[in-house]
Amino acid sequence: MRIILLFILFTKFSTAQMSFSEANDLTYKYFSEKNYEKIISVGEKALKEGHNFLYLNYRLGIAHFKLGNYYKAEAYFLKVFKQNPKETGIEDYLATTYEALGKSNIAYLYKRKFVQNASIQMGIKSLNKPALGENMYLQTYELKLNPIKRHLMTFNFSNIHQNLYWGNYQQNQLFLGNQWTVNKNLNFNANFHYINLQGISSFSNQDPQETNSNTVLTSEGELNIETTNSSTQVTTGTLNQNNYLLNLNVKFKNNNLDWSLGFNALFDDNKDAFSEKETQTINIKAENNLGEIIEDITNITTTDSSFGNPSINFYQLDISASREYGLLSPKTILKGGVSIPFTSQTIGVNLNGSIFQKFTPKSWLGLSLVKNQNLNGILQDGKIINNGLDLTNHQIGMHWQYYSNSKWTFELDFQRETKTEFFTLERYNYNTLLGTIKYKF
Repeated sequence: MRIILLFILFTKFSTAQMSFSEANDLTYKYFSEKNYEKIISVGEKALKEGHNFLYLNYRLGIAHFKLGNYYKAEAYFLKVFKQNPKETGIEDYLATTYEALGKSNIAYLYKRKFVQNASIQMGIKSLNKPALGENMYLQTYELKLNPIKRHLMTFNFSNIHQNLYWGNYQQNQLFLGNQWTVNKNLNFNANFHYINLQGISSFSNQDPQETNSNTVLTSEGELNIETTNSSTQVTTGTLNQNNYLLNLNVKFKNNNLDWSLGFNALFDDNKDAFSEKETQTINIKAENNLGEIIEDITNITTTDSSFGNPSINFYQLDISASREYGLLSPKTILKGGVSIPFTSQTIGVNLNGSIFQKFTPKSWLGLSLVKNQNLNGILQDGKIINNGLDLTNHQIGMHWQYYSNSKWTFELDFQRETKTEFFTLERYNYNTLLGTIKYKF
């Protein structure tokens, strides 16, 4: 009987609800001791019992933040912000949380900085078929500004240089992006992308030699006539192309789906100038039955022509739906997604996945996989991603990221990309090594 009474008393006390003062005092005590696990244990129990005051949510948010549970930290910080938008430090915590989640476009809603960040990227891209060309060298400079609240501007300049078997070229790109954010589920974008391509080309092509033989009966008897035909084309010229790309789109989140509606306009101004010289050689040799050469004539014909690539204007409407799956823990980030872009002339499927593991307290090591399948896609999300020749694109990459401190970030990427040409179905492999330095202001 005594055991039963003790059990009843124990059950009663163990299920007793905490008072407001108990919840406040206990979570404050554990907060002072930096015992974040205890804050979560006691605080979430207090929430279930109906205590939903500002400092309880604030302490729970900070506890989850300190343990790296950024998704849960976001939920509690948003509750605090809703209870008192002017609470000391809440905007800083929200901004830092969204930065940790990779949502910088939302972070600046809570803490505006005129200069958000700057980065420099250098890289090299090699082709698995040296006969087609040498390594491609890339460099990119980017600056992000927040001139007014809810408006993010991106300035990006990049340069690409490569020698190919038909010549060499330089490509300069300038990107100006504008993003207006209404809330974390809705934003508008207006982007301008200028691409200039210049180069000198010189290449030749020789058709296989063709030989035909036949026998002709003449007054001199039977003659064996052999005709040999060969042709050589030599093309030289300069590449000078200017592409102006305008992209307007709206992105919004509905339940678990991210939607994007966009309009793209491409204005292509080509000033290419090429000349082609074709030399055709025909040799006719006639022999009699005794092997004597009766006639041997060689005729050489040369034709010159000039041409250029026409300028085009292109307009496109596109819509895409994407769904991302993933989880985030203090030491592991696992994400994956699928999107289906529709345009005026193509339907595609894009799959992506990545896993990142905390390697040291300040560094992460990750693996990513991307697969795109597009049929003659040209524009997507305001950038030229496909010249109409690629049917499939597979990319696997390794990523290393190191945080020197809260301001400096160093990144190193190795990517292996496989493309399949649309017309010949021939596959090419690219190996890319990129190094990036970022500074957050």
